[in-house]
Amino acid sequence: MRLISAHVQGYGRIVDSKINFDAKVIAIAGPNEAGKTSLLKALAHVDGETALPVTQRSRATEVSDQSHVTTFDYIVEDEDRAALADLDLHEQPTRAQVARSASGDKLITVENHSSKPSTEGTQARISLRANLVSALGI
Repeated sequence: MRLISAHVQGYGRIVDSKINFDAKVIAIAGPNEAGKTSLLKALAHVDGETALPVTQRSRATEVSDQSHVTTFDYIVEDEDRAALADLDLHEQPTRAQVARSASGDKLITVENHSSKPSTEGTQARISLRANLVSALGI
């Protein structure tokens, strides 16, 4: 999967920011205390399994345990679809979103560009959500 954007809310110095990663070169620059380290820690938070300590939550906004502090958008590429082939899905996903709350809970959402929803497609998405973590290791 290819990361195309990240949305960070309430993490360290970052109150609410969306970062586009769908470019060839990405640079993180800014003065001291601008939030560069907070951004890097937020990027690592989506793969962690622990809660975000209160001391690392933004003081400029209220951050509850249920708040999604990191949300990543991915494009599911051909190699990833091959890894999902054994799930017998009606339609292969084209995008995925992985979010982590301040409490450490992870939410995975997948989508495809189906022209109309179907019961079979809905069941496939439910099955995919259940198996995506193990199949892709996210």
